[in-house]
Amino acid sequence: MRVRLPAVSRPIALAALAVALLAIGARAPGAVTYPLWQDEVATARIMEEPTFGRMLDHVRETESTPPAWYSLAWSAHKAGLSVEAVRWLSVLFGGAMAALALLFASRFLPLWAAVLAGTISALAWQLVSRGHELRAYALYALLSVAFALLLERAAGRPGRGVFAILALTVALGLLTHYFFALAVATGLLWLWTTDTARAVRLRVTAAVSAGILPALFWLPGFADQVENQRYSWVAGFDLLKAAAVYSTFFWNAGALYVKADDVAIPALEAVLRVGILIGVLAGAVALARRSGPARLCALLAILPVLAASVVWLVGADVFVTRNLLCAAPFACICLAGLPALVPRPVALVAGAATVALLALGLVQERTLRPPPYDEFATQLVASGWTQADIVNVIGGAHRLSYLGDVHAISSPVGWYLPGHPVLRPTRDRTCPLYVIDGPERRVFRLPCGGRPVAAQPLRASAP
Repeated sequence: MRVRLPAVSRPIALAALAVALLAIGARAPGAVTYPLWQDEVATARIMEEPTFGRMLDHVRETESTPPAWYSLAWSAHKAGLSVEAVRWLSVLFGGAMAALALLFASRFLPLWAAVLAGTISALAWQLVSRGHELRAYALYALLSVAFALLLERAAGRPGRGVFAILALTVALGLLTHYFFALAVATGLLWLWTTDTARAVRLRVTAAVSAGILPALFWLPGFADQVENQRYSWVAGFDLLKAAAVYSTFFWNAGALYVKADDVAIPALEAVLRVGILIGVLAGAVALARRSGPARLCALLAILPVLAASVVWLVGADVFVTRNLLCAAPFACICLAGLPALVPRPVALVAGAATVALLALGLVQERTLRPPPYDEFATQLVASGWTQADIVNVIGGAHRLSYLGDVHAISSPVGWYLPGHPVLRPTRDRTCPLYVIDGPERRVFRLPCGGRPVAAQPLRASAP
C-alpha cells in the first residue's frame, strides 16, 4: 500500500515551514510561562493515574471529550515527560496545523494569499491560546485540516493508501473531540454534491465510514459523560454569542477592557465583531462559488458553526468557542481569501494590516495572563499553611472567569500545593484563615479574631 502525496513546490514548502515556526513561536511563551489553569489541571490529574484503565475511567467521570488526547498525554507522561512538558505536544500540533492550512489554501489561492491564511492561522487568538494547553483542542484543529486535505485528495486521486490514512484520521478525530463529527458530516455533504464519479464517492464514503467504527466502542463512555452533565455550566441560546464566534477565533475581547476599572469599549468591540463576521462570510461566499477544495473550505468554515448553533437553539447547551475549532482554520482561509479579490497593492496593505492587528492582539492578551496559581500555592506554604488548615478563596463578580469563579482559582492552586491535594468546600471555619484573593491577585493570613472574610472555606483532601 503506497500513498502518493501531491507535489509541493519549494516556495510553498518553505512558506509552510515558516508559518509553522511562527505558530510555534506564538504558542511557546504560554507553554513556558503560564501556570496550569483549571481545565489543564483536570488533564494533569488524569495523567497521574497509574494504569490505562484507570485513566479511561477518569475521563468518563470528569471530562466532556473522548479519550484519544488523554491517552496520548498519559502515555507521554508515563514515558518520562513532565506534566508541563506534555504541553509542547499542543505547541507542535499548532505549528503543524498552520502549515497544513497554508498547504490546503494553496490548492485554490495564490501563494501570497495562502501564506496569509497560514499566518492568520498561526496568530489567531483562540488557536494560539488553545495551542499551548494541556488539552485536546490543538490536536482537534490539526486533524480537522488534515481531514480536509485527505478528503479532497481521496476524491481527486483515489487509492487504498489515501483511503487508509483518511479512515485513520477520521477515527482519531472522532476520538479526540465529538464536534469533529460536524466536520465529517460537512465533508461528506461536499463529496456528494461534487461532480466526482459515483464509484469514487462510494469508495471515499466507505473509507470515512470505516473511520467512524472505532468511535462506536466509546459510546458507553460517551453515555457516562452525558449523564454527568459536563456541559451544565453553558448558558442557554444567545444569538449574539453565536454570531460572535468568528471574532472570538481571532481576538480576545478582554483586550479591549481597561484593566484599572474594567470599563468596556463597546463601540470598538461591536465594530470589530461585525467586521470579522462579515469578512469571514464574504470570503466563504466567494470560495463557495468555486468548485473543488475552495468550496470544501467554505463549507467547513460555515456549516459546523451553523449546525452547532441550531443544536444550541433546540436546547442542547454545548455551544462553546473551543468546541468549534474544527471551523477556525477554514475561517482563517476565508478571511485571507478576501484580499485576493482586490488589486494587488490594496490586497498587500489589507493583509499586512490584518497580521499587524492579530500580532497586536496577542501582545495585549499577554497583559491578561492567568493569575499566578503556582505563586499563590508557594505563598500559602510560606505563610505557614498546612493541609490541616482552611483556605478561603475570594472570587467575585469579574468578567474573566478565572478571577470570578472560586473553583477556577482553587483547582489549580490545589495542584501546585505539596502532594497535589484537591481543595474541597467545608463548613469548618477554624482559624487562622489563609485567604486567596483572586481579583486582587494576593494571598494573606487572617489571624483568629480578625475581620471576617466573605469567601468560600476549603479544606485540602487527597485527589
